[in-house]
Amino acid sequence: MKLFPEKDISISLSENHDNLIVNLKKNTIDSKQFTGYWEDKTFVGEIETDTFTIQLSSFFGNFCIIKGQIYPNKLALHLCTGMKLKISFTLYSITFILISIDLLNRKEFGIIFAFIFILLLFRGILEIGFRVASPIILKKLVYVLRKNS
Repeated sequence: MKLFPEKDISISLSENHDNLIVNLKKNTIDSKQFTGYWEDKTFVGEIETDTFTIQLSSFFGNFCIIKGQIYPNKLALHLCTGMKLKISFTLYSITFILISIDLLNRKEFGIIFAFIFILLLFRGILEIGFRVASPIILKKLVYVLRKNS
């Protein structure tokens, strides 16, 4: 079991896949753009000629990020957890480990178990968020890519 969930998906494309990037750009706001209003676009990310990195422009956006590569006959997608969640989970883990070491010196084992439970709960939230967000983002991506093509 990986610490942060990931998934690789390959989608076969038809002959006419020139509109994929155009449709994706229409529904994506650039992540470098400084705005707080993302409701008119489905995704937030960066889109280049044959690669893209997108996330949902909603609450679940950072739970699942898609990194895609367009090949002549297929679309390769790599789904992963966002960097902000990875960093925050790592910082919480380090904090809990340091506090647990201090509590071991004080011989307060009940609180250590509570910290371990909180850490496992946070890891479970990451996994559930990824499992909820990944089908949502894939459905929206397929809808956007098939629209007008």
